[in-house]
Amino acid sequence: MNYSTIKLDLETRTCPLHNIRPLVRLENGQIMLRCCCDYFTRKCMAELDQKLQGNGLTNSVIDAWQNDGAGHERQVA
Repeated sequence: MNYSTIKLDLETRTCPLHNIRPLVRLENGQIMLRCCCDYFTRKCMAELDQKLQGNGLTNSVIDAWQNDGAGHERQVA
């Protein structure tokens, strides 16, 4: 899986409510995603879900995100 391509694609998105781009970092083979609001986080997560579909990661990624109540920064893959 090419995380750099996913990172670049997510960084081109802009929140329709706040006109702010997400912060996306790659660390140790993981994607860290920080968005300005829950709405945009969900939108980015849905896009990430589409990209990861078929890799066996999507259920654990989405479940972990929904069950984590700590701010908007999420470790997603």
